[in-house]
Amino acid sequence: MNQEKNTEKSFSKEKARSAYKAIKTGAIPILEAFKDDLLVHDKREITQDFPGRPFLHFTRKNGTHILMLYCLTDYPRQGSGSNIFLQMLTGTIYFPTTAV
Repeated sequence: MNQEKNTEKSFSKEKARSAYKAIKTGAIPILEAFKDDLLVHDKREITQDFPGRPFLHFTRKNGTHILMLYCLTDYPRQGSGSNIFLQMLTGTIYFPTTAV
């Protein structure tokens, strides 16, 4: 968790604002409804809540979807014997970090 905070701190808020501006420029012509998804919620997540965190952003005519990802430093090193579990609404996805 500390590594994530350090990574986020090293990524400037200016870079986060620049990334948001680029997304906004591409998304505004597509959006027909639910523009607050982009203009309020996505902006806050990208520039304030999680600056520096990798994410996936999707734009469609009826809103956007943003998926914040974990920083690479949050994953266990290869061969450490740790495993990753992702809790999903539909169940659990298991990613072994070592060869089975």
